[in-house]
Amino acid sequence: MGMDNDSDVKIYGQSGEDEDRDRDETIRLIEETHRQRKNGNSQKAKQLGKDLAAIAPGEKYFPENLEDEFMEASVLEQVCALLLFSSEAALQYYLPSPFLSTIAINTLQDRLSAQENPLYTAALDGSAFSLYYLDVRKEDEGRPNDVGAVFARLCAKQGYEKYELMGKDIYTNSLKNIRDRIKSFKFKK
Repeated sequence: MGMDNDSDVKIYGQSGEDEDRDRDETIRLIEETHRQRKNGNSQKAKQLGKDLAAIAPGEKYFPENLEDEFMEASVLEQVCALLLFSSEAALQYYLPSPFLSTIAINTLQDRLSAQENPLYTAALDGSAFSLYYLDVRKEDEGRPNDVGAVFARLCAKQGYEKYELMGKDIYTNSLKNIRDRIKSFKFKK
């Protein structure tokens, strides 16, 4: 085979099949957007995100009666990070479609960013999400005990049962409360 023969050279680009698949996916997304907007689910997802952004101490999603040691800024920052992670996980688990989860999560994050609350700003920017995510992807709804251990480690209290239990409780209670909140919105399938 001579140097001038380029029969074995392949030029990569989108084939007709890839373009058709992309076009079909785009049409499916447009239809899904329209359907969710028309049936009211998009607006419900936005409202849900707004509601979750309003979480504050004393509300049922936020741990009640935190002991003084949990009120230290560095620990409270981790409480907020775990609450935010748990909220996003619940939205992914329990909303009827990924499209609606994305709307609710984006609204939640936009609202929290606009509030400029230093605790949530740190939670949005921190590495805690990655650590929790690595942990919960082991099972569909994560392992609450492992999440508790990650929480304790992030609070620099690795091996402290009190912190592990607090992390587990924050995670499991958040999932339950947000699941109940989602049900109250009566999203259409």
